[in-house]
Amino acid sequence: FTGGAAPEGATVLDWLTFELDLKTGGAFLAAAPAAQAQALTALDRAAYAPGGPPGGPPGGDASPWRVLKGLIVTGYYTSEAGASQELQYDLVPGHWDPDVPVGPHARAWSNDWTAVDFG
Repeated sequence: FTGGAAPEGATVLDWLTFELDLKTGGAFLAAAPAAQAQALTALDRAAYAPGGPPGGPPGGDASPWRVLKGLIVTGYYTSEAGASQELQYDLVPGHWDPDVPVGPHARAWSNDWTAVDFG
């Protein structure tokens, strides 16, 4: 928790709620979308900065946000919306093309996620 130790029994979601509320002046869910985006950007910047900012939450692998963000992204891209609407899916891929032209509206491919390491 920014500025001190976590209260006893606090979870990672308690930490996230505390940090986002702190960055938006008290109520992240009630804040304007621009303020929410700014709070998440600040959280992201701190989590992926080497060593983290002085006096702030730790950066690097120690930040809980890195784990949560990874789970959010994996959950989205393994959901029906992420895997079928944003990504393309080909259950049995065809032949291999070493050089495929990609345009501005091309989407990434969704394939076998069973080999993803979650831990």
